[in-house]
Amino acid sequence: MAVTEITVKDAAGDPQVIALPTVRQVSSAPGTLTYGQILMTGSPVQLPSRALINGLVIRARETNSGNGFVGGSSVTTTDDGTGNGFRLSPGDAWSGTPSNANQVYVIGAAGDVFYFTGS
Repeated sequence: MAVTEITVKDAAGDPQVIALPTVRQVSSAPGTLTYGQILMTGSPVQLPSRALINGLVIRARETNSGNGFVGGSSVTTTDDGTGNGFRLSPGDAWSGTPSNANQVYVIGAAGDVFYFTGS
């Protein structure tokens, strides 16, 4: 039986009924863990197709030669306010909640490495 309201007393001692919001449980079980490394080519690289329940984390290797960017299929390395993507300096991380890892692309200098994990 769900609790939908509670009764409390105000400062004067009078009962006040407070309605409680409905809470919907999204997932009680963790998703299957997925992880890997992405070697950059200088062009956007799409993450592999993996269904996600709890989210995704992408981290730039500390020794990368420069910034990388995380975004959708139109992600760019433009960093002047007109580009597409979230900048990751070496060692930085990004987290998000796409429903599938393949919705995310990473771009960086050829030879740079990015790590990802999600469930």
